[in-house]
Amino acid sequence: MRIGYHNHFAEFREVFGGRRAYDILLGELDRAVVVELDTYWAKVGGTDPTKVLASLGKRVEFIHIKDGPGKGMDDFMVPYGTGVIDVPGVVCANPAVKWNLVEMDRSHYDMFWLLGNCYDYLIGRGLATGRR
Repeated sequence: MRIGYHNHFAEFREVFGGRRAYDILLGELDRAVVVELDTYWAKVGGTDPTKVLASLGKRVEFIHIKDGPGKGMDDFMVPYGTGVIDVPGVVCANPAVKWNLVEMDRSHYDMFWLLGNCYDYLIGRGLATGRR
């Protein structure tokens, strides 16, 4: 069994003694704990997810990619490229990432259409290989 950690936005907003809660937590976690960075919530928390990804090295194996207005927990997700996330930037930020996960929390769009649209975005830009 492996243990992983998935962030939300609060870890990037909360600061203790000049350090973000996210940095404190990662500093205390065993290095065997897999980091699963949710790039959208990192952005909502006020940080640049591409910089966070680049700093994690081989510790990060999964990223969650969603797009939206970047305002808060009640955001509605939108097609890739129409919100605040630099999707090509997060996909390419760390070559150690093994899985780019398309994730949507809620949306005004039909979820199956939105997932297909995001899949096509990734494939069409050479950011994923799709089915082989």
